[in-house]
Amino acid sequence: MIEDLQYPTSENHAAQLSDERRLVCRLVAGDGNAWIEFVDRFQRVIAARVRLVLSQCSIMQQAHCCDDLVADLFAALLADNKRLLKTFEHRSTLATWLTIIAHRMTLKAVSKINSRRELAGELESRRDGQLSQMESHSVENPLAQLMSQESRSEMHRKLAMLKPVDRQVIELFHFENLDYREIASRLGMSVNSVGPKLTRAQRRLKQILEDAV
Repeated sequence: MIEDLQYPTSENHAAQLSDERRLVCRLVAGDGNAWIEFVDRFQRVIAARVRLVLSQCSIMQQAHCCDDLVADLFAALLADNKRLLKTFEHRSTLATWLTIIAHRMTLKAVSKINSRRELAGELESRRDGQLSQMESHSVENPLAQLMSQESRSEMHRKLAMLKPVDRQVIELFHFENLDYREIASRLGMSVNSVGPKLTRAQRRLKQILEDAV
């Protein structure tokens, strides 16, 4: 949980806020020494929050991601003439404010990572489906020639020699001209499994037809 903003309640806290206000002013003014001091004081705080969020989101390679995100946060503070840094209103400690920013930035990064993973998975599934369909077509051409030589009754007799699911996928693909998605829906299987199953079924049928010649 992100810490709530805390208002000064003691002289020590007020002194801390005053010190941090001066530090931020020096950062905005472009003081190089202030930047070194800032990174030294708050890098561990930021990294701790980033690691926590990555861990909660089950992101692998946390160390690599953490380093990148900490660097991104520091870069964001300086971007656009330090626009983000200038939004610090000194109502909380600088550590709390940075923790909130680190939390939000990490969640956004995790969302992007997950989106890329989903896209990669979708593209991989499409690639596998295309390869399976290409493979099925390589079997289909000579099979189509053999099928065309059979009478309807004889073709049904040969199909009956296949396993029920193999016969079904052959009939749906060759006789009803359904695509993989429609076949998957009709048979209650995943789209990615249709191509391999169709290829195996075609090979079995092709062997049956060849043996009968």
